Amino acid sequence: MSNRLIYVIIRTKELRKVSDFPVTTPYINKATFDLDFNQPTEVYIEHIVSMLNMGPKLIMRALSNGKSYNKEDLSLQSQIRRGELNFSVTPLEALGFIHLEQSGKSVLHSLTPFGFKVYEKYRHIFDSAVPNLGE
Repeated sequence: MSNRLIYVIIRTKELRKVSDFPVTTPYINKATFDLDFNQPTEVYIEHIVSMLNMGPKLIMRALSNGKSYNKEDLSLQSQIRRGELNFSVTPLEALGFIHLEQSGKSVLHSLTPFGFKVYEKYRHIFDSAVPNLGE
């Protein structure tokens, strides 16, 4: 359960089922997505990476240099508005591609070792869907 959903439940002071809230992030279409357990994991990961929206792909590209960024710096580096940053970070954290670390009052974002491997293996997917950031 996401922090946003908990906040909505607490804020409205009424308990409602999780299914009552609409899903606003269409990262995976559950109706059409099917996983064959006999396929290698690479096929699954490639499919998931190709289904990511532009925001998560920009974040993966920005974090691929190995640095850790707070929200403001990550927003500038990835060229994503700060308000949309949380919605783009959530699927990457859930997949285990990025790590969030508390540093004082700020949160530092960085790629996990698994995230580096995914980025290197599927760089063509990240680069084909992401415009050049002026590097």
